Amino acid sequence: MRKILIIFLASSFIVTSANASSIQNPTTSWKKIIKKTDTDATVIASIRDLSTGKTYTYRNSQTKKIMMASTIKVSILEALMIQKQNAGELLTADEKENATQMIINSDNDAATVLWTEIGGDDGLNNFWQSIGVKITQATYFGETMATASQQNKILDQLYNTKSLLNTTSKAYILSLMSHISETQDWGVSTGAKDVALKNGWMTDYNANNGTWIVNSSGIIDDKYILTIYTTGNSDYQTGVTLVNKLSKAANKQQNKKATTPTSIWDRIKALLV
Repeated sequence: MRKILIIFLASSFIVTSANASSIQNPTTSWKKIIKKTDTDATVIASIRDLSTGKTYTYRNSQTKKIMMASTIKVSILEALMIQKQNAGELLTADEKENATQMIINSDNDAATVLWTEIGGDDGLNNFWQSIGVKITQATYFGETMATASQQNKILDQLYNTKSLLNTTSKAYILSLMSHISETQDWGVSTGAKDVALKNGWMTDYNANNGTWIVNSSGIIDDKYILTIYTTGNSDYQTGVTLVNKLSKAANKQQNKKATTPTSIWDRIKALLV
């Protein structure tokens, strides 16, 4: 009976350990950075554990959504790949070229071509609905408002076993996101080694005061997804600097070694005393 109990308890601890979240909560670090930084920018940020879906979010104001800017281009490509899968078709040479330019160089003309091909507003809305993300397409795709957590769910399609994307489609998109133009390799890649990302930036037309939206979103070390959206930046470079600081803090925290837990057998013996 004692042996059976030990086996049962060991099995229980192993299962619990496998399901535990491996990410650390960076919200305190983000708060400290915002407090020390002389900025009027609005920030919404989110980190999502790829293995468990555990999510931590942060925002420094009542604002919940910010324009996606070019981070929406991942949605355009995911929607296109799913449509191609459903039709039993492969990307044409032109589609591959536009996908490459859209993701690697953030080319807006290429994005517009593919956005039109997937059905414009309807194509994106259908894609988001199919993965359970409630986003409403704006008149111009880059001006679409979203939360950082929603963007993380979109990127989760590139790893989730229940994703609508097949293995080939996932690998193709991740390959492009892993070879971003050097001039755009900033943001969530700061302080990280293995990153697949897509950044976005644009003047905030709604604010009408010359401020900038600067966003960064990506998958880090095959472990977690990190998205940082900001608006109200005085200029592009100021926004990039802020996003880099927030990204570096989050990535550094994930790389910290966790305190060594009590061994499974020590916990079992304690229960049997």
